[in-house]
Amino acid sequence: MAEKVQYYLERSVPELEDLLEKKIFNQEEINSIVKSRRGYEEKLSRRQVKLSDFLSYIQYEMTLEALRKKRHRRLQVKGKTTVSDYAGVRKILYLFLRATNKFFGDSTLWLDYIQYAKSIHASHIVGKICAAAIQKHPNNIHLWLVACDNEFTENANMAAARSLMHRALRLNKENPILWASYFRLELAYMAKLHYRSEILLAADTEKEEAASSGPSGDSLDSDHIQLPSISMEEYLADKTHNANGVNEKVTSAMNAEDSANAAEQVEKYANVLYTIYSTAIESLSKRESAEFLVAIFDLLFECATIPVARYLLYEKMTETLDNALKDLKDEAGVAYGALLHRWSVYSIFCKFHGIFPANASLLPFMGVFASSAPNLDLISRVVQDPEFVHDLELSIQKYQAVVSDLAISSSSRQEFYKLFIQTTYEISSLPATESSVTLALNMLTNSAFEKLKEQPFFKFDDHLQKVYEEVQTRNGALAGITA
Repeated sequence: MAEKVQYYLERSVPELEDLLEKKIFNQEEINSIVKSRRGYEEKLSRRQVKLSDFLSYIQYEMTLEALRKKRHRRLQVKGKTTVSDYAGVRKILYLFLRATNKFFGDSTLWLDYIQYAKSIHASHIVGKICAAAIQKHPNNIHLWLVACDNEFTENANMAAARSLMHRALRLNKENPILWASYFRLELAYMAKLHYRSEILLAADTEKEEAASSGPSGDSLDSDHIQLPSISMEEYLADKTHNANGVNEKVTSAMNAEDSANAAEQVEKYANVLYTIYSTAIESLSKRESAEFLVAIFDLLFECATIPVARYLLYEKMTETLDNALKDLKDEAGVAYGALLHRWSVYSIFCKFHGIFPANASLLPFMGVFASSAPNLDLISRVVQDPEFVHDLELSIQKYQAVVSDLAISSSSRQEFYKLFIQTTYEISSLPATESSVTLALNMLTNSAFEKLKEQPFFKFDDHLQKVYEEVQTRNGALAGITA
């Protein structure tokens, strides 16, 4: 044991000598560092090692590295990079490696390892860590999504991200979070293509205007950036990996003959997303299908500025949602209530371009899978639009249809009423909402509260109680003003 401890301590001698030479630490502090490391290494050399021992050691080294950086900046140490500049980070990564080799069954440890590697911008090893983590935890959805997000966001490699997602779906085909994440990934990529094409069109327009107003030339001016064209080969890469047939279907949909017509192009992309939806529904149970549908509608609402999302919302998904509400009524439970909520405020959420108010999503809040915050300026403009009254009337009709449908289960009703209350309350709280509309929304919120109180085994939480009291106060004040 002593030899092992001495081995690890001797490896850090060059680093400590360099720190002493740069006068970042004095001799007394160096001795203290050696003493602390010896104590931690002795704990790691015991026959029965605890994970907490590794975590304590890692935390100590992180604190030490942070202190070294602060003193390096304060002392304004100049010169070329030396061993002490990178030895601390290298030691922390090596400690994580030793910990994951010993406690490979702890998925949180792997996530901490990946997070630290990303925090120091060690992109060259993040992929390797993700691959090792997935190998040990093939059913951990979060690890798959972290790896996929790293490929898409950091490496800009859609082919690798899609390949990872297909492998994840083969192993976890009945997970609604994974299917929703795949839908999100493809939608994000299509949004990227859309925005890139807008930039290219804007650049072409500027070039044409410059050519018509000035002397012609063979190339762009030096202050312009020549952007590459978009190749569909990137989108169709990696055909060898498939998840329950979804990749072949997506590939065949994307392989359709290219069309110069923008509408046909949007429809082609929409068919890709709809293929993912239909394949997911075949793999999921009714309850899981409801959760998946809630997630993808939230994604489409958020991305309603993208032509492909608008096409799906207005041309395909309305009928799909109506059919789903009929098929899933018996077994969907709480998720069915959330689906009813999205159905009742469908036209409003389409114009809000995002879920408002924000509520818990199936997807984790990371990178490409994270939802953006609601655009309050846009929402204020929507509620001031005369068309909003028509949308509100439609939502009231749908709300009344849910209230009168006795076949809906109690759990579904409770979830529907809670989400409906949250939406109407938040909209009525906007400064831009007219007083007459606010009164109508408050009355609607109050009605939903009364229906909610009739549900068996239901209890008000603190938030709902606060909203209820606020609505009662508003109703009284607005009724007095109206009178």
